[in-house]
Amino acid sequence: MQDAIIQVENLTKIYKLYDSPVARFKESLDPIRRKYHHDFYALKNVTFDVKKGESIGIIGKNGSGKSTLLKILTGVLTPTSGKVSVGGKISALLELGAGFNPELSGIENIYFNGMLMGYTREEMDERLDDILAFADISEFVLQPVKTYSSGMFVRLAFAVAVNVDPDILIIDEALSVGDALFQQRCIARIRAMRESGLTLLFVSHTPDVIRALCDTAIWLEGGCIKIIKEAVKVSNAYQHEIFLENNRLKSGQYLHKDSSCNMQKLDAAIVEKASKNITTSESIHIHHVNVINNSGELVDELCHGEDFEIEVQLSSGIYIPSLSVGILIKDRLGIDLTGESNFNKFRKGIALEYGQVATVSFRSKMLLSGGQTYTIALSLNSVSRWDRGDNILLYRDDAAAAFKVIADMDRPLWFKFYQEFGVHIDVE
Repeated sequence: MQDAIIQVENLTKIYKLYDSPVARFKESLDPIRRKYHHDFYALKNVTFDVKKGESIGIIGKNGSGKSTLLKILTGVLTPTSGKVSVGGKISALLELGAGFNPELSGIENIYFNGMLMGYTREEMDERLDDILAFADISEFVLQPVKTYSSGMFVRLAFAVAVNVDPDILIIDEALSVGDALFQQRCIARIRAMRESGLTLLFVSHTPDVIRALCDTAIWLEGGCIKIIKEAVKVSNAYQHEIFLENNRLKSGQYLHKDSSCNMQKLDAAIVEKASKNITTSESIHIHHVNVINNSGELVDELCHGEDFEIEVQLSSGIYIPSLSVGILIKDRLGIDLTGESNFNKFRKGIALEYGQVATVSFRSKMLLSGGQTYTIALSLNSVSRWDRGDNILLYRDDAAAAFKVIADMDRPLWFKFYQEFGVHIDVE
């Protein structure tokens, strides 16, 4: 790909694992070079390209190869085989502490990092005020970073990373330890940098962040690329795989001996269907998911401020002693906005006998921003404990229905959701 700023081809990283230090010693001295180790593939034949200005999310379980990939891209590690080509200046936030000397003060580490990236002291002098203003750690910047809390460290590291004019910004889950307000500032800054042409590689275990910041996502599993597609599809698929795994762990807790969830394993074909019916049970039948306006009509458009309901009708081929029916409204990026379930509302589930039909209606006032289309995700769970420790996912559809909200021109909104407030004014 000619316009790619990052090219990765057949990238492989192998670690030699020994059962004991003695085995390592024996291998080093063996005259006929017998192997006393086994190979562990941290990455295996990974291939992808990143265009200039593109934002790539990387998702996967611990040990899937995410951090290894980023370390190779930044030159911290060398690959066992394969090719990596990077066509721009990289600024990276890897694991906590990477690139910082704990004995040096915050100020000294700012200059130290700038030197590692090829900047002169004079060039870092020009950026110092912006870095200190963004980090906002006051007099602690004069103290050794070994005395910093994890949150203070991330503040300084992120402030340095975004103020050195990188072509490529790489972040490895570092923002998860910051406070909420600082995380919001970081995300706003990343979005602004993306608009100016920044290329982003972002590792996170939080699907919402991947959906919000990334165009494309790579799902790594066992050192290999399992899926590489649109960020919404991949993050939804990953989230449902986690649900499935939790169900498999809890499968022995299901209360009826004839119940059979028959959970379907994810594959690329299912993901290609816009993540619909990723998680399903042959024993559950969804009759409809309807959007109904205040006149009782089935619609696909609602006016802002209008009373409406979402009606879900289903039947079951098994006995479910405590069923939770939940809806989740998402924006066009797949970001969760609001939702409800009968279990959350009443703290108890629905006892559904074999063959019974259940209709669950969720009624509210439409307070979402107009001029946009929203999707309704539907999930059915067997759950009886309020802490959801016995939760088993039976069915999930991330695009069960969709609707558009027509804007109220007398009250335009510049935010996603209108929360009605009482307003008191006192002028003296």
